[in-house]
Amino acid sequence: MPRFPIVVAYPIEDPISPAPPWSEEDIFLKSHTTLLPRRDLYTVVAFDEQTRRWYNIVSEHETPEDVDALEDPYWVDILRQTEPRTKSSSEFNRIFVEQDGSLSLSTVTPAEAGFHTIYPLSPPPSVAEHTPNISISDISARQFLWASAELAEWQGKKFVFKQILDRTDAPRLSIEAEILISLRPSPFFPNIEAFVIDEQGMMRGLLLPFLGNTIDSESVETLPLPFFRDLFLAMSDLERICKRPHGDLFARNILVSEDGKLAIIDVGNAGCDYPGDRQALADLLVDADILKKIPSDAKRKAVAWAWDKLQENWAYPSIAQGLIPDDGALYLH
Repeated sequence: MPRFPIVVAYPIEDPISPAPPWSEEDIFLKSHTTLLPRRDLYTVVAFDEQTRRWYNIVSEHETPEDVDALEDPYWVDILRQTEPRTKSSSEFNRIFVEQDGSLSLSTVTPAEAGFHTIYPLSPPPSVAEHTPNISISDISARQFLWASAELAEWQGKKFVFKQILDRTDAPRLSIEAEILISLRPSPFFPNIEAFVIDEQGMMRGLLLPFLGNTIDSESVETLPLPFFRDLFLAMSDLERICKRPHGDLFARNILVSEDGKLAIIDVGNAGCDYPGDRQALADLLVDADILKKIPSDAKRKAVAWAWDKLQENWAYPSIAQGLIPDDGALYLH
């Protein structure tokens, strides 16, 4: 039996502006089928990650046999012809390609468009009784940040809105929420400011504080040594409090603020090829791009020392203490 009643929904669309020119990197083709009863017509469901919008494209175009139908550039080319990209979803979400190549734009319901990307939703986790629930309509000024994350405003302040966009996001985000709630005693992980819910009370995403830029970002010029100490302390907190790995410990999920403070995001989402937290952390410490952000030989030696101790399976707190002992001197023996 399901833990919560299961419903289906579609991603919250049409909030993002301004949008850049059309790009194949942002368009995901979700399905490609013939349009019954006419087998000479093909219909494609496309999702624009930048604008969070869904499109249904209908055409007689037949994908060549040596091309994957969901990678056929023809469909993105059709979208490009509908410039500008920022048209409202009330203007069109279906594109019909006429025999002469002209485009007819119209609006249809998701069911009429043949969208197959519905997914199960659940209420916020039961352990979140002290975290407020807010309506989708309460957030504004949404801007694309990366993948399923957006910058948004709530009560006059800026936050990160992490949205459920795909069927795999729903259970993953619930797990992440439970882990973040348990990690509230740690200063190295974001606190959930609010759960964003829809009219049925189903969770559509998390509202998180904006805590800085990823450590591989070009805007991050240097990484102070206390940052690496805190990285090991954060991993110790995760191991001690949650007794589970981070699961995705890469540079894209490690943030540094303007004053050098650490924050770790996207916890609890291990992939099948993930090498484990300790190995991922070791790989991070020898990453050439990361090393360039460590401004002195002494600091680089300290990080190299930490890498050695990882290989020797030292405990995280011991490595943190060795990097910057209480007397402030570097322990590099």
